[in-house]
Amino acid sequence: STGDVSTTDRATMTKTEEAMKTYGAMLKSINEQIRELRKVPPTAPDHESVTSRLKKLHTQAEDITDKMQELVEKVAKELE
Repeated sequence: STGDVSTTDRATMTKTEEAMKTYGAMLKSINEQIRELRKVPPTAPDHESVTSRLKKLHTQAEDITDKMQELVEKVAKELE
């Protein structure tokens, strides 16, 4: 029945919203870490590890962005 569909859609949207909030919080945290690490001067003794950490954070940010995109596409398909 139509009632079931809208309930399912609503549940899907709620779950999606929660996932997006989680992903958003993760991205915000990563961006803050990136901002802090960029303040480390190239002359700092641990600059090599800072550069390595920045690469990892950028990769994590890309992964999360990809997951968000996949989620949006999946939900769009489910709601068609």
